[in-house]
Amino acid sequence: MPSAPPALRQRYANKFALKRLRPSRPTTTTGDIHALRSLDREEKPYYTLRAQAVDMDTDRPLEPESEFVIKVQDINDNEPKFLEGPYTATVPEMSPVGMIKTALPNMDREVKEQYQVLIQAKDMGGQLGGLAGTTTVNISLSDVNDNPPRFSKSFFHLRVPESSALGSPVGRIKAHDLDIGKNADVEYNIVPGDGGAMFDITTNERNQEGVIVLRRGTPTGHVVALRERNGSSVTLPPPLGFCGARTSALPAGLARPSV
Repeated sequence: MPSAPPALRQRYANKFALKRLRPSRPTTTTGDIHALRSLDREEKPYYTLRAQAVDMDTDRPLEPESEFVIKVQDINDNEPKFLEGPYTATVPEMSPVGMIKTALPNMDREVKEQYQVLIQAKDMGGQLGGLAGTTTVNISLSDVNDNPPRFSKSFFHLRVPESSALGSPVGRIKAHDLDIGKNADVEYNIVPGDGGAMFDITTNERNQEGVIVLRRGTPTGHVVALRERNGSSVTLPPPLGFCGARTSALPAGLARPSV
């Protein structure tokens, strides 16, 4: 009695089937397992099937069930993917070459702060025919204390009534620093010399102005050298800015013009 090709007895009947082949002898029949649809190794790498040969006329089993393990071979059908992009990175300006390599030396935040880099990953070791994926890296230059404060002019002329009380404001000046954050905090000082004992200067932390006040005595004409110190904590001496201020005493009873 001729036997039938083995019948698949498994839960993947929608993916595999037995195909009856031409018998090599009149008394035998063979079968071939073939896939009914495309298989994805990344979805499932192998399948375990069970099959059994049965009589074609009576459908009675002719042998015990056999187990087949079908392994799905990998092909290069998936490109590399960046799972968390776009990425962000921060590097101090003027940094030497490191993990993030710079194409230009002395990259200056005050000139350009933001950079956008397109990164490509290619499989097969970059060989021809490999698949590629891309992502974007946004790089920001963080500030370093590389700019000295600058006064808008090198000399200021201030006038104050000679009857002014001690502690009276004489005038306000301001220096501008191209850095940001703590690197741009200022502290004003009067350089020791002519007029240094007559006047003092304080820093308005709200607007970063230097307020010159009368320290003692009756004001007369003086030239005061002012120094603005960048308030950043660095290992080297902070950059300094300098300017001069000439003070003139007004006769008592005259209003002090605005500065």
